[in-house]
Amino acid sequence: MDRRESWGTDGAVVDAAGAYVAGFRWQGYMVLTFAHRPSAEGVQKAVSRWVRALRAIYPRAVIHYSADRGAAAGHWNVHVLLGGIFAQQPPREPYRALAIARALGDAAHAWQHGRVEKAEGYDPHGGAPRYMAQYWNDPEIPATVLGQPIRKSH
Repeated sequence: MDRRESWGTDGAVVDAAGAYVAGFRWQGYMVLTFAHRPSAEGVQKAVSRWVRALRAIYPRAVIHYSADRGAAAGHWNVHVLLGGIFAQQPPREPYRALAIARALGDAAHAWQHGRVEKAEGYDPHGGAPRYMAQYWNDPEIPATVLGQPIRKSH
């Protein structure tokens, strides 16, 4: 059975949860993989170590992550929304994009458990929040927010 089915939600719930997550200020999106096959607990410990390393550089970093097993081989993938990389007001372009690229590079370098399949600036029109919302109530690795996300101002 697909783990999303175990949540017993419909598309409207996932849409609402995704819209809620999209309402925060995110700067980056990443997909992290593992060189080995950890348990669910091993995934959570690896992410915790990665967050500690990242917060040594970006103390206000906010991480929203969810994990799923890849369809091809059943390996864990960790999907990450990254925020809080600016200590104060974000710089103007092009410096904002450069700062985000640097933070994503630092985050990728800090991931010591496998490959970084994707590290890109957050696209507010992309589907990452909705995709990740499917795993909010996952019985093995529930989606988690670490840090204090900042709501978008409207």
